[in-house]
Amino acid sequence: MPDANVHNNKTKNLLQFKMESGLRSGEWDESKPEELKEKAYDSHSEAYLEAGLADLQQEDIDKIIGVVDRMDMINSKAIQESLEVEWKLIEQEKYNKAKDTFLTGGKHLAPSKEEIGDAARSVFNAIPVVPPTR
Repeated sequence: MPDANVHNNKTKNLLQFKMESGLRSGEWDESKPEELKEKAYDSHSEAYLEAGLADLQQEDIDKIIGVVDRMDMINSKAIQESLEVEWKLIEQEKYNKAKDTFLTGGKHLAPSKEEIGDAARSVFNAIPVVPPTR
């Protein structure tokens, strides 16, 4: 059974192949960066699944999720691709894997206690101190 590192390499290669194929065929247009970015995002769920994500141990899936930059995940296209992977796991009747992957993704996206504390301090520090009037 492949591990997270093997899967990540296969996924990277598939993503690169899909982009190069799209550009060579003329289906993808480098002169339209926003369209190119959207098509690249659209290829992610396919690449992850074609590389064998559904066959990985949950620990390896958790490692893969852990290396994704959270800020890259906070956009509608990334969320849509993540949900497509979840749906494919459900279609393959891998219900526990879909549930565990969803939970790991949610935990990965959630801010840490330190980040929440930093945000709270930032808000409180931004509140002007007005001396009481007498």
